[in-house]
Amino acid sequence: MLHLRTFRDRSDLALVLGTLVFLAALALLLGNIVAGQDIEGARGVVLTVVIILASLIVFHMITRDEADGQFLFRLLMTSLVLKLGAVAFRLWLIFDQYGGSADAVGYHNWGARMAAAVLAGGLGEELSGSQGTQMVRVLTAIFYYVTGPTLLGSFVMWAWLGLLGMLFFYRAFVTAVPNGNRRLFAYLIFLYPSMILWTSSLGKDALVSFGLGMLTYGAARLLRKIDVKGIALAGFGMLAVIAIRPHIAAIAGVAIAVGALMRPVRAGMLTPVLKAGGILIFGALAALVVTTSASYINLEDLSAEGVTGFIEERQEATARGGAMIERGGVPTNPLTFLDGVVTVLFRPYVWEAHNMVARIAAVEGLLLMILLVARRKSIMAAWRATPRDTFLVMTMAYALMFAFFFSAISNFGIIARQRHQLLPFLFVWLAFLPAIRAPRPEDS
Repeated sequence: MLHLRTFRDRSDLALVLGTLVFLAALALLLGNIVAGQDIEGARGVVLTVVIILASLIVFHMITRDEADGQFLFRLLMTSLVLKLGAVAFRLWLIFDQYGGSADAVGYHNWGARMAAAVLAGGLGEELSGSQGTQMVRVLTAIFYYVTGPTLLGSFVMWAWLGLLGMLFFYRAFVTAVPNGNRRLFAYLIFLYPSMILWTSSLGKDALVSFGLGMLTYGAARLLRKIDVKGIALAGFGMLAVIAIRPHIAAIAGVAIAVGALMRPVRAGMLTPVLKAGGILIFGALAALVVTTSASYINLEDLSAEGVTGFIEERQEATARGGAMIERGGVPTNPLTFLDGVVTVLFRPYVWEAHNMVARIAAVEGLLLMILLVARRKSIMAAWRATPRDTFLVMTMAYALMFAFFFSAISNFGIIARQRHQLLPFLFVWLAFLPAIRAPRPEDS
């Protein structure tokens, strides 16, 4: 007979009961879908159940040897439940508010058509191309080839990949900042609204979160010690980000190169050679990524004038619709750059939000302001440690370049959606200072 003491505490019991209730609700939904002969919907529900059960196993295996494993397991499952809620919210937005007009629907239709073509014995010209939008279409087609077309299933699968990316970011923080406030970082990375919402649908954002998280974890290992696992993680992560958003890969590549230049080398006769060799290798890799990214976004000239002209073009191209921002041009001095940083981090403000998604982004911007003020001591401690911490150098370089280039965006909606690619690096600074443990009676 199962007794309550079988569980370590009430929260474990609540988690198990909550999971059982959720699975029962999904089973009821599946029965109704099958009764209505909605095969695509049935596939989606089955995949959702499979991913939940797989998560229970995978997350248990990942966290069982952690010192704080029980806490991390609960947080991962909580984040998964929130992401499933975000999936439902995104689907509601697409079909109830936007009339079915969204990139995700386009990826779904393309993927279903490609998968059907492959099953019919022909690939067709539709599978040509390997970056950006086309890569998402190809990955969707591969997924549908295995599972059959299912919009719900693809949303849940992409949301799960986004969650794995968040887990990679957590691993990167624990590796690079072992004495930091890992619980605070975990709360931020797994529960922050942008991290939940924008990485929970079929599209580029979840894939970029997955690749960028893996790349950051690999970089965190390599900046401490060169090892095969770090090289593999950084390499696969970089390839994943290049395939979806090469310009983000370029920013990350340059940031890692900057951090690598700060990495100390043991004193000896070969020190200058090793230092020079490291500079050449990381510089060459960064140059390759930047060149690839420039080609992808049609940036023909990498000079200062070429980059400035490109930013001005992006401002004009995105300055449309109800979410348009009045921008003052390219950041050419500290004041205009600071204005761009404020926009990328905090806007839209509450009084600038005129729809549901914008209001969510505005509240989140206000929350971020409060966090920055509340964690100012941690930020200052990280700033003082930066000269001797290569990972902090990397995060700072990434954040500054991201803010500079994304100040070219003149649309609140685009900025809010892209922000999740910056937040994990900012969270490192917020959680850098370790938590102060309250003294227990036995300590005295």
